[in-house]
Amino acid sequence: MAQIYFSGPRSERRRFPRYPVHMDCQVHFGDRSLTAVLEDISLGGAGIRLPNIVTSYGKIDAPRFQLSNVGFFKSDIRWRSDRRAGLRFDIRAHRSTALNALIARLEQEVTPLPEADLMDQALSREMTTVTSGFFPTSS
Repeated sequence: MAQIYFSGPRSERRRFPRYPVHMDCQVHFGDRSLTAVLEDISLGGAGIRLPNIVTSYGKIDAPRFQLSNVGFFKSDIRWRSDRRAGLRFDIRAHRSTALNALIARLEQEVTPLPEADLMDQALSREMTTVTSGFFPTSS
């Protein structure tokens, strides 16, 4: 049975601020490539919306995230809910000059997502998990 663990206080869960965006991106896994909508991004990861329910794609191992004019980033799926998924980028992504330039531009143009909104999303995912038969554990 899968369990969700949150470690540390809520304020420490995110290393990097997330910025809301709305642009196409690509997700590559196995021999498949999907166009998705990038909903938010940080130096550490991205929130995406896929064309179909995430589980309809089967097992998604080692997805590679691609954003035009920024690059490819190895990632893993940290959460999924309906058509949405949260990707955590490989630790080397924060060294990308193009990703840092995008984040710097977003810092000037938009307000980061409030931590409370992100926690509401996390709690929503917990509820989805609970109703699916998994019982999350929070600290």
